Amino acid sequence: MMSNERLQARLHSLRSEFDQSFARVRQPPEVPGSDFLLIRVAGEPYALRLAEVAALEADRAITPVPGDAPGLLGVAGLRGTLVAVFDLAQLLGLGGGSALGSASSSAASRWLVLVRGTLVAVAFGEFEGQRRLTVDALATALDGGQSQEMARSGGVSRPIIQLGALAARCEPPLPSVSAEESR
Repeated sequence: MMSNERLQARLHSLRSEFDQSFARVRQPPEVPGSDFLLIRVAGEPYALRLAEVAALEADRAITPVPGDAPGLLGVAGLRGTLVAVFDLAQLLGLGGGSALGSASSSAASRWLVLVRGTLVAVAFGEFEGQRRLTVDALATALDGGQSQEMARSGGVSRPIIQLGALAARCEPPLPSVSAEESR
């Protein structure tokens, strides 16, 4: 049998531990995998790695600008910065290129994704949601002799768009400045 002092000490310890359990922040169990945005471009399903996305915006005004860059729709203000907006369907070779301001163009460019670390945004028509996909939902397929990462969600296989590589093709090279010109 426990002595009264030991019993009191044990009760104090249990009460303290019980009270402390409410003060601790509960961490949800970590589910392994990667987060993706699930989208449709020209009616076709695609996935974007959330790690490559700086922002997702809906119904932003796009101001046309002169230029001959393939797929350039214009510029938009996102997160306090002016960014170049490109038609994702055109960049992927799926058509697009409607005149900005038309009803079909507005539907095709309802959503904008700002590519992390760049001043490039891509426009597309349908956002289906965000999902965490486990490693077994990802695969690599051969497409025309090239490997293509694929994501499977809800019974649908989607090519994963490499936003960083796509944005690098869109960004104009910075002019080189010699040391004498910078003075």
